[in-house]
Amino acid sequence: MRKIIFFSICLFCCVCKQTFAQDLVFSQYYNASLNLNPAFAGNTDYPHLNLSYRNQWPSFDNAFVSYLASYDQYFHRAKSGIGLMILSDNLGDGILLNNSVNLTYSYKIEFNRDWQLKIGLSSALGQTRIDWNKLIFEDQIDPLNGYIPGTNSGEIPSTSPNNVYFNVNTGVLLYNKTWYAGVSFFNLNSPYQGFLEQGALNRIGLPIRYSVHGGYQFVIEEENKNSYGTFISPNLLVTAQTNFVQITPGVALQYQRLLGGLWYRHAFTNPDALILSAGFLFDIFKVTYSYDLTISKLSVNTGGSHELSMVFNLTNLAPERSKLNDCLKLFR
Repeated sequence: MRKIIFFSICLFCCVCKQTFAQDLVFSQYYNASLNLNPAFAGNTDYPHLNLSYRNQWPSFDNAFVSYLASYDQYFHRAKSGIGLMILSDNLGDGILLNNSVNLTYSYKIEFNRDWQLKIGLSSALGQTRIDWNKLIFEDQIDPLNGYIPGTNSGEIPSTSPNNVYFNVNTGVLLYNKTWYAGVSFFNLNSPYQGFLEQGALNRIGLPIRYSVHGGYQFVIEEENKNSYGTFISPNLLVTAQTNFVQITPGVALQYQRLLGGLWYRHAFTNPDALILSAGFLFDIFKVTYSYDLTISKLSVNTGGSHELSMVFNLTNLAPERSKLNDCLKLFR
């Protein structure tokens, strides 16, 4: 029955003309920084790579499984950063797939040694695909016995189950050695991700996603060639898309090689999740695991959410690991 309920929700989201889609936002947004703000491209002088995996609500049999891979790097002579992000979002165990390749460019303006401004721009080529054979419609559900496998629906399959789209995003990031503040805008051109015919009326594009984010870095012990440093970093993320708004305050901690964090995600009208994270910092990479403890009315049935990230930062191979005069260590 849980499968039937979930598949019905997916069907409604996929084919209803008046339904707005929503972007994927990782709980460990600081590791998936290119998905947060294009201005984060180029936070290190050396290659910076990230792999992220998210399994949301596993009790619903692979309801929302997402993968992200990214690379970015800064080039001093050009005062520019570049980035590449590959994102794959699997909804309903293959019912709906959304894949995209994103290219990012950022330019840094240094007002003085302390104040810096980065402006980012990214463009993406994406594809959405629906597997009509995995959908369950109302006329396939018996009132007494539920869904009966092998039954056919009277619904007419979409003639265009694949849709390719182009997307444009931008963002700004202002920071110094103690705090940062940024704003980003995704889906500026509101690309259409649906499966209606090209001439169909009332097609709705992907709405703009607005993000406001900021944080502070309290340094307890400076990083040097003999120490990985210790800091506490309170942060705030506010994300809005159409009438859906999420606010996520939290705090991250690094004690030498040990990493930890606690966040609370709230949707204004509905408390969503308490996010706990823990990780370890190796010489050239860090591993971070987080669990979303669902505290809304869905908490009994979802199984929470699991997220795993691996970040490779080749800066740590340099003779002197860090001379960066900023507060963005959480994002490396």
